[in-house]
Amino acid sequence: MKIRPIIIIIAITFVLSIAFYFVEFHGNLSSNIQDWASFGSYISGVLVPILTAINIWVFVKLTQTIDKKNDGRRKEDLEYQKQLVLIQLRQKELDEFTTLMNKAMILKLSAFSSEIQLPMIEAITYLDSFLNNKYHLFKIISEKPDLNEKIVNLRAQLIQMKNIFECFFTPTTGEIKPCELSKDSVAKINSFLRNKDEIISELQKYTIDNVTK
Repeated sequence: MKIRPIIIIIAITFVLSIAFYFVEFHGNLSSNIQDWASFGSYISGVLVPILTAINIWVFVKLTQTIDKKNDGRRKEDLEYQKQLVLIQLRQKELDEFTTLMNKAMILKLSAFSSEIQLPMIEAITYLDSFLNNKYHLFKIISEKPDLNEKIVNLRAQLIQMKNIFECFFTPTTGEIKPCELSKDSVAKINSFLRNKDEIISELQKYTIDNVTK
C-alpha cells in the first residue's frame, strides 16, 4: 500500500477547493468571523467525504493484507503439521525395521523349532510388507535403486540365515544341538549384518535430513 499518492490526492483536492471558493466569490481575506465559518464549513464539506473514502480504502487494504498473511501462516502451519506427522511415521517404521531385523538374529531356546525361528520368519514377513506397502514413506528408496536392491537382497539373506540356523536344532524334536558354522555361513551372516546396518543408516540419515528441511 503506497501512502504518497493518497497525500498528493488530498493536497490537490485541498488546493482546488480553496481556488474554486475564491474564484466563485471573488473575495479577499475577510475579517468577518461568519465568512471564515462559512469557508470552514465549505472545506469540511469537500474534504470529509474524500477522507472518509480514503479511510475506507485504507481499512480494506489493511484487512486484505492481514488476511493474506493469516492465510499464509495457516498454510505454513498445516504444512508443518503434515511434515511432523510424516517424520513421526518414518521414525516409527524405521524403529520397527531395526527391531525386527535385530531380533531375527537371536535364537530363542524352545522345545519347538518353529518358535526358535519365529523372529526370522517375522522379519521376512515384515520385509515383504515393507517392500510392497511401506516403502513410499522413504522416497530415497525410489530415488536410489541401489538402496532398493539392498532391501531386496536383505530379504534373500534372511532366508539364507533361516536355512543356516536350522543346523542348531533337530528337525524331529526341535531340540537345540551343537553346530559348527562353516566359513561360508559366517561370511553370509556378516554380509547380512553389514547390509542391514547400511540400510538402517541410510534410512535414518534420510529421516534426519528431512527434519531440518
